[in-house]
Amino acid sequence: MITLNIEGLYIYPVKSLAGDEVKTATLTNAGLKGDREWMIVDRNGKFVSQRKYPLLATLKATLNHQGLILTNKNHGSISIDQKRLNEELPVKIWNNPCQGLPASEDAGRWIADSIKANEQLSLVYFDKRVRRELDLERFGPGYTYFSDAAPFLIANIASLNFLNQNLEKRGFNPVLMDRFRPNIVLSGLAAFEEHNINRITSADGATEITLIDHCQRCAVIAVDQSSGERSQGGHPLKQLAAINAMPKNPAAPAFGVNSVLSKTAGNSISVGDHFTTV
Repeated sequence: MITLNIEGLYIYPVKSLAGDEVKTATLTNAGLKGDREWMIVDRNGKFVSQRKYPLLATLKATLNHQGLILTNKNHGSISIDQKRLNEELPVKIWNNPCQGLPASEDAGRWIADSIKANEQLSLVYFDKRVRRELDLERFGPGYTYFSDAAPFLIANIASLNFLNQNLEKRGFNPVLMDRFRPNIVLSGLAAFEEHNINRITSADGATEITLIDHCQRCAVIAVDQSSGERSQGGHPLKQLAAINAMPKNPAAPAFGVNSVLSKTAGNSISVGDHFTTV
């Protein structure tokens, strides 16, 4: 049994936009409350991300009682009223179809102008009348909103420190945790030991999270989340793959663990909370 500490909590109200670091969050089966309930799609309903538009990292989404406020330091802000959404729209995450409720066309234009996109974009809210089921074979029964696959991504601060030590030895600049867009950041484990943990439970035993599998990383980790600029050569993709690759795929970097809530939705989790390995 290993004692762990919650070092950071992050909610991403809009998929692929800047995250919101919080001190306390509510655990739901679909992820931290408020996480990835909104998404940006193209005219075909396919989601767009920092893979295509790195400048999405410079857009900040803030939840409020009416819905959402989007801000950009060079483009002002726009408010989205969650009660004034349009009719349902079929949307797609990878090859996984689901349903969204579009915000006004003004929201899509504001986003496109902010990131210099020469195409029609739409902001959609997840239509909770239709569940998006998890991959049953991979994760077991459950659901999520607009996350790539799993409701939670757990990261280990020791793994980031080890990566940065390796980067600096090779003359590269260190990177921040925000490039990996985790929901929960832990301390108390050795570097990449999170891949060997099956479950973690809260100190009072009321909350349990199951760690499922390695999270394969893509070009998003090459984007500086403060500037929206992509690093030359895709740093740190190759460097990460050299020290922590996906199982059976040495060319693919892994960082963090896709995870699901396995016990008690509705509890809160806070920075400073203690968990133990199971």
